[in-house]
Parts: sequence; structure tokens; C-alpha cells
Amino acid sequence: MRSRYTHVFEPLRIRGVDFKNRLEMAPPSPNLADREGRVTPEFVDFF
Repeated sequence: MRSRYTHVFEPLRIRGVDFKNRLEMAPPSPNLADREGRVTPEFVDFF
């Protein structure tokens, strides 16, 4: 059976930047770093 969403896995170019596929992850919440912006155990666990 063919999926209706196969285009999601095809390369995409936006303003000259090539993306391998269209599934991207938003940046992690700033609440996962400490006040100085360093990685915390919670940040590591998130990924």
C-alpha cells in the first residue's frame, strides 16, 4: 500500500538550504539548560 505522505521523506530546499527530509525537530525547551546555558541531566534524558 502506498502512503499519502511519502513526500515527507523527500529532500526539501528552503532559501538555498537543503534538508534531507521534511521531518525536523524544534529546539529543546530552554528550561532544560541551567542558568549559564549548560547541559543538565534532564537535557540528556530528553534526548
